[in-house]
Amino acid sequence: MRSTFRLARPLVPLAGAAALLLGCQDGSGPSSPVDPVDVRPSAFSAPVAFEAIDQGDTHLSMEVTAYNSGSVTLQEPVYDPVTGQQTTSVSFSAPPEQLYIESGYDGFDRVRVNHYRAPDGVDPQLGIAEDVRTIRSTGSSFTEYDAAGQTVPVVIPPDAVPFSPLTEIGSLDNAAITSGVIIDEASVDPNAPRPAGMLPEDDPLSPANGAHGVERRQDLLLVTTSFPGRASADGGGVAALGEDPGEGGRGKMVRTFRRQGRKYVLEEVDFAMETRTPGAVFQSRQTLRVRKVRWHEDPEGEERRRGRRAARGVRPPTAPDPVSAGKRPPREPEVQPTAICAPDQTGGCTPAPEPPPPTSPAPATGQNIVFQHGILSGPDTWDRMDPWLSAEFRFGTKRKPDTGSESGLSVQAGRLKADVDATAQNNFLFVGHSQGGLISRDVAQRYVAAGRPDMVRGVVTIGTPHQGAYLARNPKSAVDNALGSHAARLFGGCFSRYMSVGCWIGDQIATRAAGAVSRHAFDQAVPASSDLRPASPYTVQLNSTYEPFTRVGIQSYADKRFVLMRVLADFKSNPEDGFGGRNVVRYTKWAYNGFWACGVVSIFVVRPGWAAWCIARARNLDDLDRFYDRLTAPGDRTDGIVQGSSQVYPNASRQYPIHLGDSHVGENKSDKTRGSLSQAFREMFAVPLR
Repeated sequence: MRSTFRLARPLVPLAGAAALLLGCQDGSGPSSPVDPVDVRPSAFSAPVAFEAIDQGDTHLSMEVTAYNSGSVTLQEPVYDPVTGQQTTSVSFSAPPEQLYIESGYDGFDRVRVNHYRAPDGVDPQLGIAEDVRTIRSTGSSFTEYDAAGQTVPVVIPPDAVPFSPLTEIGSLDNAAITSGVIIDEASVDPNAPRPAGMLPEDDPLSPANGAHGVERRQDLLLVTTSFPGRASADGGGVAALGEDPGEGGRGKMVRTFRRQGRKYVLEEVDFAMETRTPGAVFQSRQTLRVRKVRWHEDPEGEERRRGRRAARGVRPPTAPDPVSAGKRPPREPEVQPTAICAPDQTGGCTPAPEPPPPTSPAPATGQNIVFQHGILSGPDTWDRMDPWLSAEFRFGTKRKPDTGSESGLSVQAGRLKADVDATAQNNFLFVGHSQGGLISRDVAQRYVAAGRPDMVRGVVTIGTPHQGAYLARNPKSAVDNALGSHAARLFGGCFSRYMSVGCWIGDQIATRAAGAVSRHAFDQAVPASSDLRPASPYTVQLNSTYEPFTRVGIQSYADKRFVLMRVLADFKSNPEDGFGGRNVVRYTKWAYNGFWACGVVSIFVVRPGWAAWCIARARNLDDLDRFYDRLTAPGDRTDGIVQGSSQVYPNASRQYPIHLGDSHVGENKSDKTRGSLSQAFREMFAVPLR
C-alpha cells in the first residue's frame, strides 16, 4: 500500500537512486564543489531510495538536533506519580531528536526534500528502539521509509483525514529552497538592491515574510518573527508576544544565522509558544540547532526560477494562513481509500482472520472456567476471546458472571463466589481482566481459607493492577478536564474534524476520552475506584495473603508513543481493525512526521507562519503524549492505563509479558492476548485440547 497522499492531486510514487549532496563553501566568486561528504548520522546508514536531486542545480544538506520542553498549568489539580503529589502544573521534556535534511530540485525544477528522523530513543524497559522515520517530501506529499529502506505502510482509518499536512503549504514548485537557510551579506542591508525578479515573498528578511525584527551582533544575524493571534472562543490561536493573552496565546520564532564568508548560514531556530484553552495554559519551546550545512548554488537555475516567479506574480495562497487569518472554512470530506488492510507484526498486510463461530458445548470432562470482567464492563467483554479459546480447548462448566463492576471489589468477589458455588462443580480456572484479576484472586483465596482448595485450579490475570493504578489517584473530573484541554488545543479553530489532521485527532480525544480513559480514574460514586488506587487496603491485604494455587500473570506492554490514541481506538474497535489501535497509532505517527516535514520545508522556503503552525501542531501532539505518560506510567512500561510494574502478578508461578502489545481496553479482544492465554493453558494448566 502506498503511503503517499495528496489532498487534490494524484498520488506521486517516489523513485530515484541514492545520491549524496555535494558540499561547498561559497567564496568571493562562484561556488565550487568539493568532495562529497556524507553527514548522515550512523542511524541513517541503511540503503534508502532517494528522490532524485539534480546535483548540478542548487541544493543543500544539514544535520539538525531538536530540543523540546514544555509545561501545562491546569485549573484542577492532578496526581503526579513522579512527585507523589497533587499539582496543577506539570513539566515535561524529551531526549534530543536527531534529523538529517537535504533539499534540492529535480529535472523539472520541483522542490525535493529528504527528511530523516533518527530513532526517538530506546525503551529502557524493553530494549527496543523505535523505527527510524525517514520522510521523502515531494511537492505537497511525503512518503515514509523504515531503517531498511522499505516503505512504511500507512493505513488510513475509514473516517480519518486522508491527506498529508504538507498540503497545507501548497505547491512548492520553483520555490527558493536556500532562502531560509543561507542569506547573502548584501541582503542584510535593507537599502541594498535586490536581484532582478525577486519578490517580497522570496526575501527572508522582508516583513512580507514575517521578519518583524532583524538584529546584527558581530558575526550573528538574528531574525525575529512574532505571530499575530486571533480572538477565538476555543483559545486555539497563537498571538504575538505582548498582546492580550486572552486572544488565545502568544508566540515567536527567532532564527539565528552565523556569518561564513559573504554568507549568513542558519545556526539555530528557536520557537517559544504559549496557548490558552478554557481549562489550561500550555507553554512549549523547541530549539533546532543546525550544523554541518553544505550547499551548492547554481546562479543560472536561481535566475530561471526567479523569472518564473516574477511571471507568476505574488503567489496566491492555496489556503489562508492559519496563524494570521483566523479560522478557515471547513473542507469537504475526502473520498476514503477502499483498499484498507491491517499490517501485522511482521510488517505484512494480511487481514487478521475472523474469530471462529461458537462451537457446541464442551464435554463435561473439559476444564471448568470462569471469565471475570473488569471495571465498567460485563460478560460481553469476552465475546471475542471466548469463541477463540473454545475452538482450541475443551471447557466443562463455563461462567461469565456479571458482578456489578462499580461495586467494591470485596462485594464483587462475594457475588462471584456465590455464582461459582451455585454450579456445584469444582476445579475452576479463574481468568480475570483488569480489576477482574483482583476479584479472581480474592475468590481463590477465600476458597483456600475455607479449606476448599479443590475449587481452584489456578488464576490467570490480564492487565491487572495488582499494586493499583496511578490513574485511579486522579478524580474523573480532573482527567476529563486535562484531556479536554489538550483536545481543545488540537481542535482549536476547527469547524470540522476534516479540516486538518490536528482537528481529527482533537476530535477523537474529545469524543472518546471520557469513555475509554476517565472510567479508570477515581469516581466517588464508584466504590471500586477506591480499591484500585495504589496502596489501597484492599490490594495490600490481597498481596499479603498466601496463594498455594497456580498463578499466571499476563502483562501487555504497548508502544508508549501515542498510546492514548491506541486506547481511544481500541475502546470501540478491535486492535487490528482499520480503525483499531494498531492502525490509528500508525496514522498518528504518520501525521506527526508530516507536521515535522511541513515545518522544515516551510523554513526552507521562508514561510514562517506555516513553519510555526506545523511545528506547533507537532509540539501539541508531543505535549499530549508526554503529559499522558506522566499521568499514567512515568518511567515505566504501560498498556495505556495500568503501569507495567503493577501488572506483574506478585510471586506468580509464571509471567507472560506481551511486548509491543495492545492497549488495556483492547487486551481481552487481542489476538496477542489470545496467544499468551493459549500458551498458559497448555503449559501451566494442561487444559485438554479439542
